[in-house]
Amino acid sequence: MLRHKGLANKLSARKDKWRSKKGRKKIAKNFLHRIRRISFWVIIGVVCALIIQTPSYLMGSPHFFIDSMIVTVRGGQIAKEEIQNRLEKFFLKKYSTVHPNIFRVNVKEATKNIALYPRVLKVTLKRQLPRKILIAVEGRIPRMMFKIASQYYGIDENRIIFPISCKKNLLMLSGINKIEIGKTISHQGIEDVFLLYHTIAVIDKNLSKNIFMINIANPRNVVLMINKKNPVAIYCGSHLEEQSLVQKLKELKIILEYFKKTNQQREYVDIRFDNIIIK
Repeated sequence: MLRHKGLANKLSARKDKWRSKKGRKKIAKNFLHRIRRISFWVIIGVVCALIIQTPSYLMGSPHFFIDSMIVTVRGGQIAKEEIQNRLEKFFLKKYSTVHPNIFRVNVKEATKNIALYPRVLKVTLKRQLPRKILIAVEGRIPRMMFKIASQYYGIDENRIIFPISCKKNLLMLSGINKIEIGKTISHQGIEDVFLLYHTIAVIDKNLSKNIFMINIANPRNVVLMINKKNPVAIYCGSHLEEQSLVQKLKELKIILEYFKKTNQQREYVDIRFDNIIIK
């Protein structure tokens, strides 16, 4: 009897609580809290499902197969078609198609493949969704050139060798036989050549324009060839130092001006020693 009476009192208390304004607010608050917790876990489940399913969808969707490459080239002697063909061959070898899914493309590997092309100095490769690849290439600029058999090669500021077409305004080197394309030239006299030509360009621009060839067949004696119609050899030696070279070239400038003024033709001028030798 007492148990039933206690239960009745509890039910009565709950009814009184529901009837009161504060009681209704508390019940509503608890209900909303439960709804929020349930909603939170539902959202977490949806997000997890999307995370799991999205990559497989993106990797397999035909909407993301590459259908175009936009190539921009700055400097050097590089055709856009060369870069595009190189990248297509890379795609074909790695993905068995020239139109792989854009998300499957390894950007670092593709960039490295183009960067290994000897004429390329810098390259940037980016995806542009949904189906484009953007490639920005900076070509190597030759500072000097040389010829082996029927092929011309350029040497850039970094001493890298790469094939080029003949350019009349480039300084021609001779005496180079063994090379490795895309690698730094290993010839002992090449540093002397760069220092020599740069110093001449600063001291006497007319002389630098008159040079038609530099012979480095003997790395111990870099030879300038000037005046193509009436050639004169300038023996410069090796292991050149800028300070002493500047003084020698100033003296050479005076000598050559005297030859021109007096209409003299000489075979060579040797500036390797303290006393300049003329023949």
